[in-house]
Parts: sequence; C-alpha cells; structure tokens
Amino acid sequence: MTREQRLRNKYNHCIYSFDETGSIASTQLMRIVDMDDNLKYGKVEALDDAEMKRIQATIDAVIDVNKSIWAFIKLKNIQV
Repeated sequence: MTREQRLRNKYNHCIYSFDETGSIASTQLMRIVDMDDNLKYGKVEALDDAEMKRIQATIDAVIDVNKSIWAFIKLKNIQV
C-alpha cells in the first residue's frame, strides 16, 4: 500500500498541462526541492500510455486489497 500511497500523493500534489485537444499531456509536481545552493520547483513528467497503465495497475491493486479486507471482515463477522 505504500507504493500506491506514493502514486496517489504524486497526482494529488501536481498541476496538469493539457494539449490542444484537451487531453492531459503532462503533470508538474507542486514541490520545492532544496538541492545544495539552488532550489528546484515542479518536476514535469509526461502522462503517456505507460504511466496510465501504471496508474490503472495501482487502482487495481487497491481494489484487490479492499476486497480482501471486506472478505476478512465478513468471514470474522466483524461489525463495522
């Protein structure tokens, strides 16, 4: 879940750039990084098909964990 949390935080703390068709083209992190004598702001990354597959895989992993938790709760007859 830590890996999934990192991905969620990444996309919750960025701004999005759109291309001329209105599709998301890239993201820019809203983070300032202090590197020795200079500051870096907002790493820009493309939002390509490979990244979209990674996002979908993360969503699928969270769904699987959720289903496992609910199955456990039902099995143990835990009241929520």
